[in-house]
Amino acid sequence: MVDFKSDKKIVIGLLIALILQVALLLWHLGLIDFLQSDTQKKQGQIAGTIENIENSLKRRPVDGLIWEESRQNETLNYYDSILTLSQSTASIKLNNGTQISLSENTLVTLEPPEKGRENEIRVQFTKGKLRARNPFDKTVLSNKTMTLTLGEKSEVNLGKVSDDNLSIEVLKGEVTLNQNGQSVNLSENEFLEVNGDVQNKLTLDQTLEWESKPAERIYTHQNKENVILKWTGQAERVEILGGESEKKKIDLNPGQTELTLTLELGAHEIFLISQNRRSPSLFTEIWQAPPLHLLRPQPRNRLLFGEHQFLWTALPDIKTYKVVLQGQTENLSFESAENSLLIQLNKEDDFKWSVW
Repeated sequence: MVDFKSDKKIVIGLLIALILQVALLLWHLGLIDFLQSDTQKKQGQIAGTIENIENSLKRRPVDGLIWEESRQNETLNYYDSILTLSQSTASIKLNNGTQISLSENTLVTLEPPEKGRENEIRVQFTKGKLRARNPFDKTVLSNKTMTLTLGEKSEVNLGKVSDDNLSIEVLKGEVTLNQNGQSVNLSENEFLEVNGDVQNKLTLDQTLEWESKPAERIYTHQNKENVILKWTGQAERVEILGGESEKKKIDLNPGQTELTLTLELGAHEIFLISQNRRSPSLFTEIWQAPPLHLLRPQPRNRLLFGEHQFLWTALPDIKTYKVVLQGQTENLSFESAENSLLIQLNKEDDFKWSVW
């Protein structure tokens, strides 16, 4: 005698097992998400795009163990961590239109908006320096102890050395800092320095203006470089915030309006202080100059009168090279857009040549 009830139970059990296996397969493929948490659902969602990279930008997904090299125009997802290395910069554009420029040695993590605030994007700011420009919706920058909300049409410079140390410069719009349950509102041309629980609020001094300042980026073959600063107005001291070192303060003499600074490799923010007011920030980067190898002529070659080819290794993103010949009786200088140049020698001399 056949037990049809028993067979029916077996068939139903097999069908249920098959359905569960198919559902599990579709879940692994990401085609269904009923078993995913809110965090897992948002990991694959696009948060923004990389607009520009100079040298190197690393990215690591939330479940990744390896920092991956990123390229321009790549998309960024929620929970991605983004890191610029030494002598590297990058700019990203978030979905809400916020543009963030990262200085070297800067680490941020992109986080999704909270419920009810779908237009906001949250950026976890761990270290470094950045500039955020927010033309449309609010953007929230935060770390373990502070939260900074950028209002619409705002622009801000941020510098961070540790979890409880933050410098904020509001260039445009309004910004709100929340720390330990208390809020501080900042408007255009206001500054706030946070060191633990101590906050020091400053305003822009219109009488303190930079008259002579270094280039935004300086290349050197040394480990440091001297820069000359000149300004107008009465300042009490110069303060420099650079790299991961403590802020450096230099007291000034009454009436002093010029100073030569020795800056080490890295990104530096420089400003003047006069009581509870300060000048606009001055930013400059000291980068290690890439080496150029001279290929032709070879050392101690004797060149006869006539035309000779000078050749050296090429470097990316160089607009102009300058070839300098230093002799006993004259100095010659030529410019070239390529990594070679034909030079006419019409006079005997003992030349030393270099490329800049």
